[in-house]
Amino acid sequence: MGASSSSELPWSNGASLSAGREGEPMGEKEERELQSLRDKLFPPGDSKDFLKDKSPSLVYSDANGFRLYVGSVIHANNVPTLQEIGITRIVNMAATDSVATSSSKSQDFKTLLIGASDLKSYDLSQHFDEVTDFIDKGKEEGAGVFVHCMAGVSRSVTACICCFLNEIVKMILSI
Repeated sequence: MGASSSSELPWSNGASLSAGREGEPMGEKEERELQSLRDKLFPPGDSKDFLKDKSPSLVYSDANGFRLYVGSVIHANNVPTLQEIGITRIVNMAATDSVATSSSKSQDFKTLLIGASDLKSYDLSQHFDEVTDFIDKGKEEGAGVFVHCMAGVSRSVTACICCFLNEIVKMILSI
């Protein structure tokens, strides 16, 4: 393939991630990289700390102003904070849950409603193209994008990881 070059992934903020071959256990380096990613997505501490935060968690920012946030229904109901941090696009991964959010009713946001159930057996991949397209448009606009579900730890985080993986695939295909 030629000489290898170091290139930064657009979503990685300088971090890299590698893995062993399928079926092989991860090496020490891969374990450290995975733990580093976990620590960035889920900072150590009380697992209920996210319930006390008024603002969603910033998981990525880009030089053009694009910011990707993840959070819960509590954050989605705090419209003044969402406006203050510059959110203009919202992905509600819990649209079938019985709780309506203030942000999804607001005219201030472009909203994508995804009716993903919070069940282990639910196939989230059926929504990945729609979610990544919506977030990619926000990236092109330099927008603040907020992805949430009920608790902000499963469906919303999975959607954000999907976007990161989509960027990796695009980068690999462009080589």
